[in-house]
Amino acid sequence: MGLILLHFALAIWFGGGLAVLFGTRAIFRVAETRKQGGIFSGAVLASFFGLRWAAVALTAVAWFFLRAWPTYWATAAAAFTLAQAPLDASIRRFRDQIGGSTEGLGPDDPRRKRWGALHGICVLLLLAQIACAGAGLLLP
Repeated sequence: MGLILLHFALAIWFGGGLAVLFGTRAIFRVAETRKQGGIFSGAVLASFFGLRWAAVALTAVAWFFLRAWPTYWATAAAAFTLAQAPLDASIRRFRDQIGGSTEGLGPDDPRRKRWGALHGICVLLLLAQIACAGAGLLLP
């Protein structure tokens, strides 16, 4: 039972992460404005936020059934999820402060640079979760 739960958690991180990655890119390609793309992408990311926490919970339950620490890859994906949580909260607060979009901010505006840094770190953490989950699904 533990291995099934563990693989399900890894599948959530891997498949969900890829869906979010490609889905948000597609949203920005077809959105009429960057603000609209940001609103839609934000909704997709908020939905995946809950799924990532479900994967963390499944990993914890798998640990209970296995009576051993879950695989390195699931543990790493969970750690990256935990590391991303405060950054996600910062991005939500920041987005509320600037009115939901960076469109009105000039290229030299420090708020745009802060947004870019937060966004970049979150994307890297999402890619790390996807990579760990994929490795966990492929490697014994």
